[in-house]
Amino acid sequence: MKHILLFSLLLVTGTLHGQSTISTLLGDWQQRMEEHKEDGLWRDREVSPIALVAVSQGETKASSKVINQTIGMASRIFPRNLMVCEVCLNPEMQPGSGLYYRYGQVSLEDVRNAYRDIERKPIAALWVSYNKGMLSYRIVSLETGHVIYSENIHENMDWNGRSIRNFSKSRMAERVGRHEAIYHHQWDLGLYPGFHLGYSFLNQWGQHNDYLSGLTMSVAGPLLGLGVAFFKVIDSPAHPLVGVKLMVNLPEAAGSALSNESSGGEALVGQFIAKYPFPGNMGGLLGIGLINTDGTVALGVSW
Repeated sequence: MKHILLFSLLLVTGTLHGQSTISTLLGDWQQRMEEHKEDGLWRDREVSPIALVAVSQGETKASSKVINQTIGMASRIFPRNLMVCEVCLNPEMQPGSGLYYRYGQVSLEDVRNAYRDIERKPIAALWVSYNKGMLSYRIVSLETGHVIYSENIHENMDWNGRSIRNFSKSRMAERVGRHEAIYHHQWDLGLYPGFHLGYSFLNQWGQHNDYLSGLTMSVAGPLLGLGVAFFKVIDSPAHPLVGVKLMVNLPEAAGSALSNESSGGEALVGQFIAKYPFPGNMGGLLGIGLINTDGTVALGVSW
């Protein structure tokens, strides 16, 4: 009897956790789609109306509850433009109607056939899949067969992981395909024991979207410095950054040039920098530690 109760408890706990995970993933999916729409990565005219044609969990059909949850969220993301392909969502084989697929293998031609004799036709199809704490979705044009947008959303992806510092590979690929650069504006404030205030204008690049480089300037520590910066995003759950800045101290350089001798300061200043997100991301703030080549150290924040 005890074993039966324990098994039942584990089963209920696992089911509740699974539903909580799916609810979290769906909420994150809505957030991401809103971000992508604001950034112009997908447009209503490219996907409206859109047909939901498959919802799967692993290699099998999703439960009715998960399908209904997915339909509910998709209707929020595509208000008044969502069509549910009931025939496509049916897991049974229907060779008589020209639909010869097994569930999870719905082709574009299958979707076109499903709407062949229907007056209002979708122009895009949506596939959604849940697997091991991840939601995957794919939006495909029914006219051209091209993927309009696709992405994986992970359960443990924190807000910093979704910030502009850490674009998904899918988002990067879309922007690169559109020949649009990804720029970031970052402020660094070192407070203790030394003081530093700087600004960087960075471009994000690399095969895995993990490099940032560009121009940087320092208002203090060094005073009126101008140069270049380079950062590497470390592949870990928190996505910390490490990098360097190389700047010319303009007052020192100008003084040395005018007097033909050094004023005692360093005209060329290097900084070694590490940035780490605060727990919960706290609005995008990162803790920062930096060491100048003159030996001064500063701890503070970056945003």
